[in-house]
Amino acid sequence: GGKFKLEASKDAVIPGLKVECKTDLADINKVVIVDTYTGIKDAQCIFEFKATKPMDFVAEATYTKGIATCGLKFDAAVLKGGLPDVGARFASGPCFCALMATKGLSTFDLAASYKAT
Repeated sequence: GGKFKLEASKDAVIPGLKVECKTDLADINKVVIVDTYTGIKDAQCIFEFKATKPMDFVAEATYTKGIATCGLKFDAAVLKGGLPDVGARFASGPCFCALMATKGLSTFDLAASYKAT
């Protein structure tokens, strides 16, 4: 037999908040809720969790100011002293640069590009 999926969403639950629900219709433990909040200018916060196990979550927040966007991403490990992943990107005209610090701020990735015209 075929597999089914169901996805539903509701915008403006409160101003700036969108709530999504995703399921495979087979296992209640796989129901995922995604809350996206954009009610603060130039910012976005996302909180994704399993409906039956809300401590199994991933959260991220980003903020843009001018040419820079900064963000962080974390899960429940941060509640036990873990560190979030942190990133920043800068884009101006043909120039782009991004820096990511992951794995407890022990791994760093840098990318840069320049588009010649």
